[in-house]
Amino acid sequence: MNKSRYSLLVFRILSFCRFLFKNLTGISRKERSAFASYFIREILFDKHHYTAYDQLKALSAQLKHDGQRLRITDFGAGGQKQFTRRVKAVYRRSVITRQYGQLLFRIAKAFDVKHILELGTSLGLSSAYLAMGKPKASVLTIEGCPELAAFARGLHKDAGIQNIRVLHAAFDDELEAVLKGNGPFQLFYVDGNHTYEASKRYITLIQQYSSSQIVLILDDIHWSKGMEKVWLETVKAPEIRLSIDLYRMGILILNTDLPKEHFHILF
Repeated sequence: MNKSRYSLLVFRILSFCRFLFKNLTGISRKERSAFASYFIREILFDKHHYTAYDQLKALSAQLKHDGQRLRITDFGAGGQKQFTRRVKAVYRRSVITRQYGQLLFRIAKAFDVKHILELGTSLGLSSAYLAMGKPKASVLTIEGCPELAAFARGLHKDAGIQNIRVLHAAFDDELEAVLKGNGPFQLFYVDGNHTYEASKRYITLIQQYSSSQIVLILDDIHWSKGMEKVWLETVKAPEIRLSIDLYRMGILILNTDLPKEHFHILF
């Protein structure tokens, strides 16, 4: 193991230990607003089995065993890399898990949203969860890799999911134009370029072109020092009223009618 990988591994271990400590020391906290209690009880830990879960499970199984080769252009860690990888390998490495996909579904279902924006389509499974959670909303998902974007379009078409549009573009080139010319978006899921500078830039643009009431979901918030720094800085912003750290994923609610609250929850 080289030095950089070793340092990253040590960081992630320490980061998870800090998270567990905060979760354990804050778990008995009873001073929750009515909205935070509702979100945690009725959305985060909703155990109801929605019928759409069955179709989404079948899509996951299809991807898990798909041996098709794709030419991947990866922008996710800040530099452009190209390589060939089978669909099932992409699924194992980077596609959202069932647990977190179902959470995206429930968040989309619970909130009154008409327009949803995703940064980082990958194989198209996370956008399928969002779209099936809110069938009457329009989902726009942006993917920088042309073959992944094409694959996701085919997946959605074959599954009969009609409220998703896949845009092949680099986030830095098109995000501001997308925010200006579409929406307004009320729900965002960001799982793209995993660098501090890029993530900070995307969050700033989202807040600049959005209304005062949005839901912003960030993936891999403790993936690296840079990603963790973005999360911690964003949580402190006064306009962020409810923030929930699930370790892998962070959920931010911008709504000036709510009190400011922050939770660490082992999900």
